Amino acid sequence: MGIAMVALTRTKSGRWASRKVMPSDVRTAYGKREEKKTWPASLSEEQAKAELGASLSPIEERISLLRAAKMAVPVTLTARQCRG
Repeated sequence: MGIAMVALTRTKSGRWASRKVMPSDVRTAYGKREEKKTWPASLSEEQAKAELGASLSPIEERISLLRAAKMAVPVTLTARQCRG
């Protein structure tokens, strides 16, 4: 259950793109094999990295929650997650 790094790449059209493959232990519960995101070519590399980090955060949270539910471990939710 290692953490796989997600690379930020440029497409042929110049857009920024990333792809996160779901870990096999939560793939069925997650409902997708992978998550793909793209951002405009006009972003600098630093801006694209910031967008990537922001988009990965909820994905990683969801994976953690699915794993915790699978193991029946109590989960502490943030106020923001409770409102959601």
